[in-house]
Amino acid sequence: MTGRIEKSPEIQKRRQFGSLCNRRQLVRHAVEIGTDRGVFASMFLDDWRGRLLWCVDPWTDELAGYEDMIRWPRLPDFLTAVVGLAVRHFGRVRFLQTTSDRAIDLLRRANAMPDFVYVDGNHAHDAAREDMERYWAILSDNGILAGHDFEMVEPVVREFADRTSRRVYVTHEPANRSWYIYKQPNTRPLTGAP
Repeated sequence: MTGRIEKSPEIQKRRQFGSLCNRRQLVRHAVEIGTDRGVFASMFLDDWRGRLLWCVDPWTDELAGYEDMIRWPRLPDFLTAVVGLAVRHFGRVRFLQTTSDRAIDLLRRANAMPDFVYVDGNHAHDAAREDMERYWAILSDNGILAGHDFEMVEPVVREFADRTSRRVYVTHEPANRSWYIYKQPNTRPLTGAP
């Protein structure tokens, strides 16, 4: 079986992932790869009733693969994320100022097997594939692997879905859509409003 891609019957926008996780009782640990200024993290934490969101981002100007994309100092992004999220969601957020490959070792040592992972880091094919594969390995059995900018990473998401024989659901935004995959192969979509 190959993976199929279809519009999500459960959520329309990425801001609804927190509610989806609540409805699925995925409320232990969550991880966001590529937190940047904390926009998604803030939306997610506003709705999610979970224990702890791990925000992973190196927040550096000098990162291989990003030379053409980052044209500003990253320290202000880090401070914006830390101050904004830490104040609004005190005790429910941790910041890992490192790369996604290094963060996985820290998560393992903390015994933080995530129920939800949102991939929005390096969108290059190999980097996105590695993030998906690494974090799929530590994702809880009933967890959700998700990500942003479906249009930019569609080929790697399709390959991953084909390789794992999973269905991919895509949000309904006109651009910069998010995608998600259930780790449990026969998970049925929830009905009703999020």
